[in-house]
Amino acid sequence: NGGHVYVYSIIGFESQTLNRTTITTDQTSSCSLAKEIRLKHKAPVLSIIVLDGLNQSIGQGSNIPLIDSKFLTTEIPIQTTPTHSENVTSHKVLICSEEQFKIFTLPHLKPSGKFKLTATEGTRVRKININQFASKT
Repeated sequence: NGGHVYVYSIIGFESQTLNRTTITTDQTSSCSLAKEIRLKHKAPVLSIIVLDGLNQSIGQGSNIPLIDSKFLTTEIPIQTTPTHSENVTSHKVLICSEEQFKIFTLPHLKPSGKFKLTATEGTRVRKININQFASKT
């Protein structure tokens, strides 16, 4: 894929009901290119992962087993009334290539951070998996 990520906007149209009769249109949905992300190093993209506000993977392909709450001994404090707009954490998307990991904020896809693996370690990533670890102490 040459380091290209294409983000599409998909809009679905619902059927309308008029006098208890369902009316459907020929156009059931529309799809348009919303954003194109090009990684400068052009390494193949291995994984795209959506993260929630607590940096937990969400979605169908997350492969993260759920942890039963009775095994957790520490609680994560959640601030319910943020003092600044920066404290409100939005969803993010993690794009993993062979050479670097980049994080973009959603929905605007602004770059939030990156880690270059090849520049520091001289290795390449071949497989990506997200795991969740909890301390039992």
